[in-house]
Amino acid sequence: MVADSALYSADNLKLMENIKWISRVPLSIKKAKSLLKAFLSEELKESEIKGYSYKEEKVTYGGIEQRWVLVESADRKKQI
Repeated sequence: MVADSALYSADNLKLMENIKWISRVPLSIKKAKSLLKAFLSEELKESEIKGYSYKEEKVTYGGIEQRWVLVESADRKKQI
C-alpha cells in the first residue's frame, strides 16, 4: 500500500501491522522533526540514482518498528 502522510498515525499503523506499506512521515510527529533537524549531509549515503543521497533510521512509533528513510536530491541541496 502506498499512501500520503494523512494515513500515518499510531492507530492506523496498528491496523496495518500485517500489510506492507510506504508513506511519508508527517513532520507533526516530534521524532521525525527532531531527526530532520539533527541530520548532517555528511551522514548521507550516495544513492545508485545519480543526484540522490539518503539515510536510513530504524524507529519504533505506535509500537511498530519501522525503517524511515531521509532522501535528499542534489537539486534540493543547491537551494539550501
